[in-house]
Amino acid sequence: MKSFDGYKRGVNLGGWLSQCVEYTDSHFDNFITDDDIAKIKEWGMDHVRLPIDCDVIANDDCSFNSKGIVHVDDCIRWCEAEGLNVILDLHKTFGYTFDTDVVADPGVFFKDKTLQGKFVELWKTLATRYGDDPHVAFELLNEVSDPVFEDSWNSIATEAIKSIRQISPQSDIIIGGVNNNGVMNVRGINIPLDEHIIYTFHFL
Repeated sequence: MKSFDGYKRGVNLGGWLSQCVEYTDSHFDNFITDDDIAKIKEWGMDHVRLPIDCDVIANDDCSFNSKGIVHVDDCIRWCEAEGLNVILDLHKTFGYTFDTDVVADPGVFFKDKTLQGKFVELWKTLATRYGDDPHVAFELLNEVSDPVFEDSWNSIATEAIKSIRQISPQSDIIIGGVNNNGVMNVRGINIPLDEHIIYTFHFL
């Protein structure tokens, strides 16, 4: 098994650009700062996982929202100054979040080709901006919940990976299975593999 060097000990920066208590400039400017990143380095970490919501960083046409994406740029810059790697984790995409209590139809993303196309387009936009940075990895989507959508998720993820690879052949891409990235569902991941694809699972 190949070692995923540079991503052995990390901190998840939840609540900043995803699952926010409030969506205000004050929150985004102050919830995480360069001092926090320096402290994470002091703790002996080698990376951070940065959850991001599509509606914080992107417009409806998948172009970047300049007020939102600047915080991703800042985080990467701070991390690189401290020698930390970054996982960009798309926590919420157009039509889907793992928090099924806040959406009317939790399965709409897996049935709607338009929403799936926007997911792929957003990853193309992210890859164009960050794909040349060897210190940045891409996590396609946080926690697909319902196992009934396993085949659909494999198909969507495959299209996203193909699109990313056209832009960034060497970027590390992280993907989890259904049941909220359940460890037993790793075996259900069915995508084209290369040496920069990493499987992930979550556990309690």
